Amino acid sequence: MKILHISYSDAEGGAGVACLRLHKLLLKNKIDSTLLVINKHSSVNSVFSVTEKNIFLYVYFKIINRISELILKLDSLFVTKRRDIHRSLNVFPNKLVNIINSYEADIIHLHWINGEMLSIYDIKKISGNIIWTLHDSWPFLSTYHHDLGLNLSNLDKCILNIKAKHYPDNLSFISPSHWMKKQFLSSIISSGYNCKVIPNLVTEALKNDIADTRISNSGVVNVLIGSVNFYNNSNKGFNSLIKIIDSVKGNENIIFNIFGESELHESLVKFKNVNILGIINDEQKMLKIMSESDWVFNLSKIESFGLVACESISIGTPVICFNTSGLRDIVKNDITGYIFNEVDEIISFINTNSNFYKSKQLHNKCLAFYQENFSEEIIINSHIQYYEQTL
Repeated sequence: MKILHISYSDAEGGAGVACLRLHKLLLKNKIDSTLLVINKHSSVNSVFSVTEKNIFLYVYFKIINRISELILKLDSLFVTKRRDIHRSLNVFPNKLVNIINSYEADIIHLHWINGEMLSIYDIKKISGNIIWTLHDSWPFLSTYHHDLGLNLSNLDKCILNIKAKHYPDNLSFISPSHWMKKQFLSSIISSGYNCKVIPNLVTEALKNDIADTRISNSGVVNVLIGSVNFYNNSNKGFNSLIKIIDSVKGNENIIFNIFGESELHESLVKFKNVNILGIINDEQKMLKIMSESDWVFNLSKIESFGLVACESISIGTPVICFNTSGLRDIVKNDITGYIFNEVDEIISFINTNSNFYKSKQLHNKCLAFYQENFSEEIIINSHIQYYEQTL
């Protein structure tokens, strides 16, 4: 069985990280796997950048991506009035489909293919069986990556109709969460397509070497939070974090450690209990920081899965999040953390909970829940079985 993965990146964002982890674990299990990307960051030999040695293709991708961005900005300016929301077209043809078909793979596994990496029209030109992991909702929405309940412009309706018309029959889907599968099945795209829930992977070989050092009442509570583009991505909950920090500003024993940003935001300068950890690309370093934290906060409005939350419980650190989307598969009250409906509920929990430290009991519950639901063995076997069923 020969697998070819297609992903814009092998490291940027949760989708790229999840794709690379799956690819490496397939190789470990003696499965013939290759990964094609636009932006390569890893040193894995079986990951290939399609633009690295082709300057013409690189320039072409830059041009069509820029044209796509301009079209969407104009549409946002005159129609939707929302320029702060990530949208994608993927309608410009390119030569990637020829490269894909040259590998003669049994399964072509699509991941995050936006940035005009692969045209909607070209998907049906792919030879072989296609599986597409829903790292966000773009594959079954219009131009949006998340369903924000906004009215669709004529451009949005056009893109949605193109998807419905041009998606091929030899296509199946993977959803990383039950919530995402439910969203997919309610779309006009889903009719006739299989969709299986398979969570994203955590690299267990890295976490096995990390000893937990934060199961004690040391007088200081360490809270970890962040993401790529944490300040500017309205989905990630930065405004909620500011409200939480402001509400506990009298308690400087609670330290908020922010990753994914290199500088202190101007709205945080007045607080003494905020540290900036920077952009962390080293997975083992990230897991060690998680293990040394009492809590990981995920204040996102929407998560297709919640990879950071899953990584956190895999190392025994509980998660606090909102009652939303894919996070509900990972965070269970008094087992792997706590779920809240509003930011004021989180503030009340912090202020009324005299023992806000990570307990040994909650630590052990996190580890057990992870092992029962998200272990490498469970996830890789689910992928292999789905590949075999698709052939």
